[in-house]
Amino acid sequence: MKWRVFIILMVLSVFCIINQAYALLISSSDLWDVSRGAGWVTVTSNTSVSYGNIYNMFGGTSYPVEGDPGRLIFTDSVPSNSTYFVEWQTKQPIELQSFNLVAAHDAWDGTIYRNAKYRGFQTFNLLIWNGSDWSNIYTYNPSLYFGGGPNYPSYNYLELYGILSSPKIGDKFRAEFIIYSDANQWAKGPRIMELDGYGRVIPEPATLSLLGLGLVGLAGLKRRKV
Repeated sequence: MKWRVFIILMVLSVFCIINQAYALLISSSDLWDVSRGAGWVTVTSNTSVSYGNIYNMFGGTSYPVEGDPGRLIFTDSVPSNSTYFVEWQTKQPIELQSFNLVAAHDAWDGTIYRNAKYRGFQTFNLLIWNGSDWSNIYTYNPSLYFGGGPNYPSYNYLELYGILSSPKIGDKFRAEFIIYSDANQWAKGPRIMELDGYGRVIPEPATLSLLGLGLVGLAGLKRRKV
């Protein structure tokens, strides 16, 4: 009987690990979310946007179902293989362990996914600043039809939950989106819904000093009681 219970628990644990590959629901409390406070994330980009605000991909607003400016859409009418990028910096260094990306290309038109190349991308790169240059920490090449997932089931949505092979510590990051190589000159810029980071904030030196003083104080109280 005990062996049966053990096997069932093992199967359930494996199932849970597999499910971690699914994209998460959009977060409002992740490490890159603008709701963490004024100026927590500083953002720049190499392109203007067609509509929406560049901060939306970092939690500025919840994404809409279709057609509203609660998403980041890069400039239209660019050559194939063009690279869009967004760079951002957090007030304090963070230890990044995983991230979540939600994107979409042009939707179902009632017959086929006619414009899958529009607002899609062939490569996503996530980079971190190492003090002197950008270092690539994750690359993903989605299929033309993104395929959706449990939380965003439509085929024109991309769900990507990426777990880093080892945590990365830094305060400056860069996301790159490369347009499909076979898209024409009128290719439209990618539609990015959300980019979330998960891990922990690295305490500032002043915070560590206060923590150290607090521990010393507790040790002194303990000695007095003894």
